[in-house]
Amino acid sequence: LAIFGGLSSMASEIPPPPWRTPRKPPRGPAREPLSQDAIVDAALRVLDADGLDAVSMRRVAEELKTGAASLYAHVANKDELLELVRERVLAEIRLPTPDPARWQDQIRELAFEIQRAHAGHKDIARLSLGTIPTGYHALRVGEAMLGIMLAGGVPPKVAALAADRLSLYITADAYEGALIVAANDLESPHA
Repeated sequence: LAIFGGLSSMASEIPPPPWRTPRKPPRGPAREPLSQDAIVDAALRVLDADGLDAVSMRRVAEELKTGAASLYAHVANKDELLELVRERVLAEIRLPTPDPARWQDQIRELAFEIQRAHAGHKDIARLSLGTIPTGYHALRVGEAMLGIMLAGGVPPKVAALAADRLSLYITADAYEGALIVAANDLESPHA
């Protein structure tokens, strides 16, 4: 065993053969490993800076200083990426515990909370228009709204219709607000 120990220490002193290409040291600081969270973070930065139309696999890859093909190991396609971004924004929404005595105030507070989350991320509301909520956070918000109404004594069918319409109204209002902000940005002399 002592012989093998001596060989391993000698092996580290033997120079590499001349035909082997030496490894180049990495340029600049080491990159963070690519992950789904890092990709969603980058997509959200692109969205916040330049809007929904600017979010593409190529643009997100540029943000991460990698190639677009690298992203596909973590997200299936742009549609999945956009759904993950939407879910990230919806995760920001703080939900109240239903209180039957305050249900109308809670619906109003939740509406403002949803509006705040959408308004904080350029035209993210566009992703919510005309889509069926299937993600965890989308369902969490919808169930919270429904739960508040049911706790307040609203009949289930009416509560379901009201939650759907109220969500649509809030999202449309957020999207309209994003259009106004975008139009003002274009007219601004500093744009």
